[in-house]
Amino acid sequence: MKRLEFGPNGTPPVLFLHGFPGVRSKQNREIAEKVAGLLGRRAIVLLYEGLGQAAGEFSFERCLVDVEAEFKAITSKSAPIDLVGHSWGGFQAIRLAGLYGSDVRRLVLMSPLLKFFDQAVCERSFADTARDNPSLKLGDVVERAREFVEIGTSHPRGDLLAKIPIHVETTILQAADDQITPGIVSKVASASIRGPLKYEIRETDHSFLLDRDGTIERIAAALV
Repeated sequence: MKRLEFGPNGTPPVLFLHGFPGVRSKQNREIAEKVAGLLGRRAIVLLYEGLGQAAGEFSFERCLVDVEAEFKAITSKSAPIDLVGHSWGGFQAIRLAGLYGSDVRRLVLMSPLLKFFDQAVCERSFADTARDNPSLKLGDVVERAREFVEIGTSHPRGDLLAKIPIHVETTILQAADDQITPGIVSKVASASIRGPLKYEIRETDHSFLLDRDGTIERIAAALV
């Protein structure tokens, strides 16, 4: 899996997990770079295979495995770390915090993916995404939809959030104009989090394209 790294080797490092497909948000690469500068710490962005910035073909199932392997490699040398997850990356960040809580210090979730759609909706959506973005390599969209639905079914959001250890400080930045994870979904789901929690509505869309500078400042403040 391809990595981008920004900033000095300050600790703890911040691992950024972007959404699917991350086209509009540009994988939040500039957010990571600016947060690294504000904090004086290393920021790492993982770029998932097949989504334009990294070679290969994308798979939701393989992405989970690859991100987990990268997380382990990073934390084996520097732990605990901070996690910033956006949408699909937010889902992965929650999952990692639940599995490896002792290696996570703080968690920032940008409209985390907590609502998984059904097979038919996913097939249409992924087909449109592949058509509109030729640089993406999604392969068989029916298979991608199957993976997506299966992951959502096998990882109930309440169970995932409840597994975040009580010592992990969680900040949820929820986009106000969000059709992927509506605010009501993240607000209700957040009640399952046992540790310190800050929940904030941001006046932006799911890709966080509006007020990027404000979002960057808010992320940096949550990681101090």
